[in-house]
Amino acid sequence: MRSSSEPSASAEQHIHTRRFLIMKKKGFTLIELIVVIAIIGVLAAILVPAMLGYVKKSKITSANSSAKSIFTAAQSALTDMDTEDVYTDLYTFTGWNSTSAVTAPANKGTTTLSAFQFKVWTYFNDITELDAFSISVASGTCDAVAVVNGNYPGTTPKQFSVDDYDKSTVYSANLTYLISYAKS
Repeated sequence: MRSSSEPSASAEQHIHTRRFLIMKKKGFTLIELIVVIAIIGVLAAILVPAMLGYVKKSKITSANSSAKSIFTAAQSALTDMDTEDVYTDLYTFTGWNSTSAVTAPANKGTTTLSAFQFKVWTYFNDITELDAFSISVASGTCDAVAVVNGNYPGTTPKQFSVDDYDKSTVYSANLTYLISYAKS
């Protein structure tokens, strides 16, 4: 028989249950952790491709913006050359795809291309940060510009789009293709 100072069996069970409940409240169960990891995995599977699409769109938009800036610089350079009475034999011209800095021509009578390059570079000296570009001039005006920056092309006046990027495989460094695209 038990003495009055010893706890009864139900009291011992109550103490044991209480200790178990207190211990159980610490931390997460394995099931809870697996559920959280599964939810994070599903969200990542949905968000990562969407984020990559936004990055691609941003890079192409940036390349199109660079093409537009070069287009504007080329137009300004040709206008300046006409105003300064610099002899221009650039009535039909596609090329100059060097991204290195250019030096000022020695005088107005030097090659027209070097004067044109210098003026374009003066208006848009970020041109040296591009991987490749091409300017098309016809009848004394700039009619198209193509840019490749990294793996992302940009054109103007017709803007290269993400859909065009996804459909085409020839654009990567093919400036001739991009110039014809910009003119279309």
